[in-house]
Amino acid sequence: MSPEVFSLMRLGLITFIIRTVLACSDKISVNETGLPRLIIGPEGSDPATTAYQLNHASLNVRNLTRSLDFYNRIFGMRHMYTVQVTEHFYTAYMGHSSGGRNGTGYQTTAELIRNQANSQGLLELLYVDIEDDYVISPSTDIPNTFSHLGFIVPDIDEAQNRLEVSNVSIYKRVGEPFPRDGPVINAGVLNRSRFSQEEFESIIAGMSESTKGFILAADPDGNMIEIVPQSGLNGV
Repeated sequence: MSPEVFSLMRLGLITFIIRTVLACSDKISVNETGLPRLIIGPEGSDPATTAYQLNHASLNVRNLTRSLDFYNRIFGMRHMYTVQVTEHFYTAYMGHSSGGRNGTGYQTTAELIRNQANSQGLLELLYVDIEDDYVISPSTDIPNTFSHLGFIVPDIDEAQNRLEVSNVSIYKRVGEPFPRDGPVINAGVLNRSRFSQEEFESIIAGMSESTKGFILAADPDGNMIEIVPQSGLNGV
């Protein structure tokens, strides 16, 4: 990733956070609580971690074939390989060409695999043939430490149409307010918080404003997916 692209992404993220804070601040008196406030992280990191990067996220899936098809067909992720470790345990990897900008620098499957250790944004799918009476619950059903996966797309309206044509479950469409209950609230653990009613209302109002141009959907297992327009966060 070039320094220019990284700077734009960082600016977009900061803008998104600031917009959320400002939207919430209309509902809660900063003078009373001192909140909301924006806390910027420190510059730099331990030099010993130079070249460290987040390589992949991993999902436990109920049906490996179904999940491979979904992430390939809906989001264009390439199936790099699957390893059958034992009769009941599989692990598969998926990724985009050129570090996430799918199609801007085509790579063969062999090239994707060769560059795996130097890639970002890969998705690992783990399939374990589990007991019949046990169900793996996504965060949209039972809040846990996983919240969502985030994708950036060049045309948010086209992406929404693609989801609808493919009968993907959509929790929030472009222009709709942030949900007040249900799967999205579960994924954010907002239903298990110590919020006062005023706090909750301010958060919903702020999230509705800052995610106005976003889509919130689900993968085949119910994991939440956030889809953001490449042109900018909330029109930036």
